[in-house]
Amino acid sequence: MLCPHHGRTLKKYPLKRYENSRVEYIRLDGSLLDFSKDDIYLGKNQEQLFRISQAAYYLLVHELNHISKADVLLRYKNLLYERGLATNKLRIKQHELHDLLVDYYGTRLLEMLESGLDRKDEYNWLRVATRGVKRTVHPLRHMLLILFLTGDMETFFKGIRKSYNPFGKGPWPCLNRASDHYRKDVVTKLLVTADYKTREPVGTFECDCGYVYSRKGPDRSANDRYRKGRVKAFGPVWENKLRMLLSKHSYSYHEMARQLGCDIKTIHKFEVLIVEGNSTDTDKEKLNPKEQTSFLIEEYREKLLQTLKEHLELSRTEIRNLCQKEYTFLYRHDREWLFKTLPARKAQTGSSGYIDWNKRDQEVLSQLQKARIDLLNREKSTRISRASLGKAIANLSMLEKHLDKLSCCKEFIDKISETKHQFQLRRCQTIVIKKQAEGMPLIEWRIQREAGIRKEDYDLIKDKLNFY
Repeated sequence: MLCPHHGRTLKKYPLKRYENSRVEYIRLDGSLLDFSKDDIYLGKNQEQLFRISQAAYYLLVHELNHISKADVLLRYKNLLYERGLATNKLRIKQHELHDLLVDYYGTRLLEMLESGLDRKDEYNWLRVATRGVKRTVHPLRHMLLILFLTGDMETFFKGIRKSYNPFGKGPWPCLNRASDHYRKDVVTKLLVTADYKTREPVGTFECDCGYVYSRKGPDRSANDRYRKGRVKAFGPVWENKLRMLLSKHSYSYHEMARQLGCDIKTIHKFEVLIVEGNSTDTDKEKLNPKEQTSFLIEEYREKLLQTLKEHLELSRTEIRNLCQKEYTFLYRHDREWLFKTLPARKAQTGSSGYIDWNKRDQEVLSQLQKARIDLLNREKSTRISRASLGKAIANLSMLEKHLDKLSCCKEFIDKISETKHQFQLRRCQTIVIKKQAEGMPLIEWRIQREAGIRKEDYDLIKDKLNFY
């Protein structure tokens, strides 16, 4: 519809079929050529149609015979995976892709280009283009998908055989402090799975020294390569270093934990196993589920008893907050022993059970103020509400049952609680500030997509966004 060089509206040459042969080239008649500047304004689709015409010109002038259909399909899948529209096994999230592409172009433009999409049609062109089926898709429709994914054709074809990895290109660093290759890129084994709750990618890195660690992705900076979420196995190199440190009897537990990059509790646990002459990670993994449960019951009993011994003044609730993991596990698997071992329930404040609600109001208010700051500073935005604040201070039940007795807390919560649109606006504003700091272009549909907001909701708040 538009010239790919000047963006001018193209006019149809007035060809008279009955005066021309179907098998001869047509010689243009100068008298029929209309060069008057009467461009047709195509509204908000003008810019998109211009990009589509440039994409068509790119295909016409570039040699692409070396690129196969399989190459294009794999490029689609990697780009969709990078944008969270494909699973770790590169299965396309068709419904989400459909909604975003229709929202990007608009139904009117797609219909204008005879490329409308029927969500219920199992073989609509978008599904066919992103699946390994034998059917073909018109080049115009491929261009629509490519421009949606990369913005221009050259970017797409330059990276045609580039695979997206949420954890970057390998090899990856080993984070075993006990090894002589600590933080060096020697790890070649990577298993990518999905987090069972968030479905975000989780990478498990296994080094030849036996050290296995995992972390959530995707990596967003170079420093993320040196971040670990959980150690799944320490390995023989780490264990031998621990044995050597223990045998010298000249290092404190804090120093050993620092040198080995672990928690002091881990040192205590492994010390017991080493003294008893048992192996560490490997043996524990060989146990059947029932034996593992018994093993953990003994381990968590010991930790809880040690905590009780060190903190005689703490109440049941304080003990629970201090040993959340141990308390939860023993509550599920050894409840009778747990309740028999915990200190007796403390009577309510005062001899008559009276609670000073004014004093408690000020105490909880201070906790809520700190919790609000923590929630605002989290990397993943969280809506400020009574529920989120209550969970942050580990006392949601009090806010649900006794908020009427905590007047200052109630006033504070009412003042800072966010409506849905206020939270969406804050989330979008955070993305805008981040992109501006990184010098990235501010494209509305990208801001909307990263914020995870529906178009109708985004339209209500976009005018309130601050662009500096």
